[in-house]
Amino acid sequence: MMMMRFAPVLCALISVGFTANAQQSTEIDYLLPVKITPYLSGNFGELRPNHFHSGIDFKTQGIVGHDILAIEEGRVARIAISPRGYGKALYIEHPNGHTSVYAHLLNFSAEIDKYVKEYQYGHETFALDIYPEGNILPVKKGQVIAKSGNTGSSGGPHLHFEIRDTKSEVTLDPLIYYKKQIKDNVAPKFTSINIYPFEGVVNGNTDKVTSAVSVNDKGVNFIKTPITAWGKIGLGVKAYDFMTSTSNKYGVKDVKLYLDDKLITHIVTDTISFELTRYINSYLDYADYVSKRSYVMRMYRQPGNKLNIYKTLANDGIIDINEEKPYKFRFVLTDDFNNKRTLNFTINGKSQDIPDKTQMGNDLFRYDLNNYFEDDRFSIYMPKGTLYEDLDFSCSAVPSSYYSDIHSVSNRTVPIHRPSHIEIPLKNDTLADKSKYYLANIYRENKSFIASEYDDGMMYAQIRTLGDYVVMADNTAPTITAIGKENWSNKKRVSFKILDKESGIKSYKGTIDDKFALFEYDAKTNTLFYDFDTTRLVRNKQHKVVITVIDNCGNTRVLDSSFFL
Repeated sequence: MMMMRFAPVLCALISVGFTANAQQSTEIDYLLPVKITPYLSGNFGELRPNHFHSGIDFKTQGIVGHDILAIEEGRVARIAISPRGYGKALYIEHPNGHTSVYAHLLNFSAEIDKYVKEYQYGHETFALDIYPEGNILPVKKGQVIAKSGNTGSSGGPHLHFEIRDTKSEVTLDPLIYYKKQIKDNVAPKFTSINIYPFEGVVNGNTDKVTSAVSVNDKGVNFIKTPITAWGKIGLGVKAYDFMTSTSNKYGVKDVKLYLDDKLITHIVTDTISFELTRYINSYLDYADYVSKRSYVMRMYRQPGNKLNIYKTLANDGIIDINEEKPYKFRFVLTDDFNNKRTLNFTINGKSQDIPDKTQMGNDLFRYDLNNYFEDDRFSIYMPKGTLYEDLDFSCSAVPSSYYSDIHSVSNRTVPIHRPSHIEIPLKNDTLADKSKYYLANIYRENKSFIASEYDDGMMYAQIRTLGDYVVMADNTAPTITAIGKENWSNKKRVSFKILDKESGIKSYKGTIDDKFALFEYDAKTNTLFYDFDTTRLVRNKQHKVVITVIDNCGNTRVLDSSFFL
């Protein structure tokens, strides 16, 4: 049997709730953060992988470089720069207890940029997360603080904008402050509903049933599929919001489910806590998301779900169909502007036998306990709070041409909330340099690097996703390719493409004339670039450029080049 080696701390405890000082008074007169006519490409609370969307996204006409304004007076409390995530972001703290956040920026205003550059050169880093002390960077209402951009993990030019309660860091729905400037007379729309049998049967079996929502010639929503059920069931709904003068789809803020005119479930996404946001994986039908990229909202709560978006939740949203009669349901969707859409449908109670559940896996993992599995091929530890509901845990292994078997750890369609500790033995421990081994998650044709550690023929890792895992090795250094070198001098920019197709890029460094140079890294395009800083470069001479890139297995590539300024 294998001996489990557990990390002493796997994850910080998660607070169940929060005490927000946030006051969402619509009397607050905030400026729009953009000067152009405001249209949104994303709204507050939209469903995203592993998180709720914590702000609203302003369109910027498909380009970068629009002025970004401070919505109120205050001070710059935080500046963050990353090649991923929010990219270049500003956090402005206001006297009323709110903090406004501006993300995916192209650049900052001159005063802020000077402060940032001094830090970057002083610490020889592009990425940073700093908190200016006191009132060193004050801002006035309406002051231009930045230009709009497309940095970080942005999918196109836009401004991601948030309003947070300063003390609790809880994010608030910014749209309520801009109802006069943004028009919306379009109601949300239904796509489909899901019916989930628990200790029950739907349409004669124990599998979930999906029914598309149609609209008749009078504009009334209905479902075509007749539904019968017996026993305990839950419901889910797939729906989107829409807005005037745009074709974008948005998240639905307010969802109500009634049974025979009694409110069963009422969900409102008006505040989001970062401590709780990953519980979205329980709110979603996670299996539908993984297999179809479909966002279905569960109207019932799994026992391990600690979200606080439920304003009403009778019996955790579980409905008992125990009489042979029609059960009349009604969904009501409502947006920020009180536009509503209704769906009425019936589930007919039909008495029938409910099959006993058959345990198919190796063990039953409880959501409210620490869970272990161990044999001579594989081991896993899931701390209490990792699962949202009990799991019929299974694992298996098949031979591979890599350095271990491919281990199937339960099913990728089962979400986990906390990191789980796994240990996998190598079958072909042949490399002299053990740092070249790494654990990879296999999904379809992709193999993703997972941070892991080798020790005595074993690989140890913390995983955030179930699925297939295998030990691989990376002995190949990253590639560095100059982009448009013949035009560097004219464009006043030095650019490189940096790639690593195996373990991925861990770090990079750029120097000019043997001194640190501020190369910016855009991870989504794998681009590294340096804009000429004439205050730091001597003119009328050839300058030597050295780029060093290291991957996650320690393989290093160095490229020498030059340009004339």
